[in-house]
Amino acid sequence: MFIAQQHASLRVCEASLLRILRCVLNEHGRSVASLGIVLTDREVMQALNRQFRGGDYETDVLAFPLGGTEVIDAEVYVNMDFAAEHCAAHGARFEQEVQRYVIHGVLHLCGFDDSDEAGRARMRREEDRFLV
Repeated sequence: MFIAQQHASLRVCEASLLRILRCVLNEHGRSVASLGIVLTDREVMQALNRQFRGGDYETDVLAFPLGGTEVIDAEVYVNMDFAAEHCAAHGARFEQEVQRYVIHGVLHLCGFDDSDEAGRARMRREEDRFLV
């Protein structure tokens, strides 16, 4: 697993993120071939969303599975600008908001789906379980 802090000015504690990642993956019985967490800015996120999801708008997190769900081979991109702008509205510190987005992306890689209200509620409960 690796974390690439590509944002020009915003940073988080990599050790905390790695600890959370290990917990989520262990709890859901997943091993990792390769997992990259890329912490980036709004422009990169919008470009990725447009190119790979067909949405020309900013988003908080994108997960790209490169392999199956039992052994994780993937990349998760996190919008650090979005986290900085939305953390207060969610009653969270910046670092917690970033952690939530990372957890959310990894849960998608574990097979979670948030396309309906029940799925969103289930994912939110899982995110809350792992937040520090």
